[in-house]
Amino acid sequence: MAEEQENIHMQKLGGLCFSVGREPHIVSPALRTVAKDTHAIRTYGNEPYYREAISHGLSIVPGAWIGEDDSIHKIALDELIETAHAFRPRLVIVGNETQLFNRVSADTLIKHLRYVKARVPKCTLVTTAEDAKLLLQKPEIMHACDVIGMHYYPFWHGVPIEHAVSDFDSMYRSVRLIGNYKEIVVLETGWPSDGGTHSWDTPHGIRHSSVATMESAVRYFHELMSWSYRMGVQVFWFEAFNELWKVQFEGLPGAHWGLRACPQSPRKYWPQVVAA
Repeated sequence: MAEEQENIHMQKLGGLCFSVGREPHIVSPALRTVAKDTHAIRTYGNEPYYREAISHGLSIVPGAWIGEDDSIHKIALDELIETAHAFRPRLVIVGNETQLFNRVSADTLIKHLRYVKARVPKCTLVTTAEDAKLLLQKPEIMHACDVIGMHYYPFWHGVPIEHAVSDFDSMYRSVRLIGNYKEIVVLETGWPSDGGTHSWDTPHGIRHSSVATMESAVRYFHELMSWSYRMGVQVFWFEAFNELWKVQFEGLPGAHWGLRACPQSPRKYWPQVVAA
């Protein structure tokens, strides 16, 4: 039993979100590190290091960044199409949380999805990456995707850690139902390992609070990855490494989402993981 448990612990994650810039002296050691942790990486734009990632045995999930400047959308989409033909990934992502941040309308996003779907190889599936609650509000986006790319963070909704994975499971099942039981890939979820308490007021005036601590992050990581293994759902953990710059947007928790603090540091959560 101990040997079986050790083998489970040694398995790699289904995916990691990977965003380290483009400087080779940063990218190369980061890729070598994440190749020890995961089978796949997702990126937020179309990146120049995919061939190097593949050389390390990583699958890639490229993205096209869709911002508020619609004059460059077609450039990003055409670059993504070119990448799909060059590397033939299983999945590409058109836009990241465009609805959550009101970057484009749902109709424009769907137009972009259709544009890419008509031009990538048949082996490549097309999706967008969006907050689960926004997907439930705009099911037409899910219907336009080959698979559903879902983001969901119980932490940001003030869910206490003891209820976090059951809350995640409930949201997953809601998205699956409204999405007509299409395959779902969880393209972002995580829990910060430091940063204090986050409170969330429901529409009914009830306040919930979640706490960013190492203990809570370890528990969410362990339970969520066990859920992923049991359900057969690919999960991309957010994020591969801490991103200190996010403090200005998310407060203290923003700096502590990484599986590792940096490429040279040890994993925060191993070996308490059961991963697919």
